[in-house]
Amino acid sequence: MSTIETGNEANPTDINLEVETGSLPVETPEPEPEGFDIVIAGEDEKPKQDPATNAKYAAQRLERKRLRELEQTLAAVKRGELPETLRVTPESPDQPPSIDDYFSDAALEKYGFDTARAQAAFQAALGVWQVKATQEHTGFAAKQAQKVQEYEAKSIEQTQAINRHYDSAEKLNLPDYQEKEDALAAMTAPDVVTGIMQLFPEKSAAIIYHLGSNPELTKRLNALPSQQAMIELGRLDAKLTLKPRGKAVSAAPMPDEPLNGQATAANLASLQKKMEEAADKGDVETYRKLKNQLKGVK
Repeated sequence: MSTIETGNEANPTDINLEVETGSLPVETPEPEPEGFDIVIAGEDEKPKQDPATNAKYAAQRLERKRLRELEQTLAAVKRGELPETLRVTPESPDQPPSIDDYFSDAALEKYGFDTARAQAAFQAALGVWQVKATQEHTGFAAKQAQKVQEYEAKSIEQTQAINRHYDSAEKLNLPDYQEKEDALAAMTAPDVVTGIMQLFPEKSAAIIYHLGSNPELTKRLNALPSQQAMIELGRLDAKLTLKPRGKAVSAAPMPDEPLNGQATAANLASLQKKMEEAADKGDVETYRKLKNQLKGVK
């Protein structure tokens, strides 16, 4: 088989074809783009993505819409523009004392028609009301500040989790991933997509893509109580696996062989097994490292 080495594709002299002398010209097929398909473990489905289309869009970065939405909301909160979900409702203080309650004919009769006593009683009642109103306002401000601080701390954790999710999603090279995520977001409550990103860090991209591709399944999950829906998502997390494009997912167990030091032909089976395990877990980084070691064996 011929080997093509390209340094600068614009200069044809940089292309080196290694073929046997006297042999016929050999057509070198273009390498199949790397990436993964989302499949149910045990089901040998055909890839849903066209390799040519995938190659065209693989280099494009995802829009990271959920991350942008979170960052925009957080920025608004820091400016003091609080959404209703973050607003603390202040307790309505009692009405201040009315002067009529102290200087009407009936009220003055209680004080022996002594306006000085009535005035003193009114000032005392007004002072008590002012202290109570100040305490209620201080308590409200403290509660509001605490709620904002909790939201900001939670948002930082969410931002980190969502960033990790999108980093993993980009490595899958799914050209229509953003389309599927948007479809799922349109069918569910606002926090469902980001919740999946946080609760299922290893396979969040696969779960979101699968649910966005299967609206009927998403509708069934929406109809379930929250706890039951979480159980079903956990089952889906266990079922979904990554299948390298162009390769079937083998159900046959691979023999266990220790992997020590540099990869050699003796541990080829072990490398292949570890690659399948990484694919099952959605660990793209480990999968590609093992793949590079496997190339050294072959």
